[in-house]
Amino acid sequence: MALSAGEHRTLAEIARRVAADDPEFGRRLSAFGGYETSVLGLPSGWTLVPVALVGAILVAGFLVVSVMTSGAGASGGADAGTGTGPAACAGHPAQALAGNCRG
Repeated sequence: MALSAGEHRTLAEIARRVAADDPEFGRRLSAFGGYETSVLGLPSGWTLVPVALVGAILVAGFLVVSVMTSGAGASGGADAGTGTGPAACAGHPAQALAGNCRG
């Protein structure tokens, strides 16, 4: 949430008074810099880089899992032709959840 213009002025006045009262403390605080935002008020690029990286890793992981699990069903997995598995539970969702599917 962005600060209003009045809040920015109030904070600037507090910072000016702190720097006047204790120059050493004011100098140490100014070394931290401010919170930089873009034109739209969003965090700067260096803040968004880790978020984008985590998002990319999650998407890549999802794709890998999707490809690996879709390949098992297409090749006739362990339950093919045994009367168990998803095909045997068609129309019986409670049995499918309990794992009690029989052919």
